Amino acid sequence: MDPDRVAQVLTNLVGNGIKYSPEGGTVTVTVTQTADTVDLRVEDQGIGLQPQELQEVFAPYSRAAEARSIRGLGLGLYICRAIVEAHGGTIEARSEGRGRGTTFLVSLPRHPPGGATP
Repeated sequence: MDPDRVAQVLTNLVGNGIKYSPEGGTVTVTVTQTADTVDLRVEDQGIGLQPQELQEVFAPYSRAAEARSIRGLGLGLYICRAIVEAHGGTIEARSEGRGRGTTFLVSLPRHPPGGATP
């Protein structure tokens, strides 16, 4: 496991939570583990996503409609997904719609292929 790349995922998700939340909004990070996985949850109170955007935000250069006025390239979540999947994990976005915030869930294997341990 590459700790620098995993840190990059966390930095990007927290940075997005701050960038897309109203001033004074809260970004919550929770890390839990099971015997097999390390699970990361990043929750914000930001602009939220529509159901059709939940997968689209992981495509390169994709930006949610509400986010287009906020500075960015639309590559951060694409890169996060690539890093997570390269480590044998999963990443998903959840939101109850516009203005209701977004939660990103990352699950990484504690014992990734190749025998390395986190």
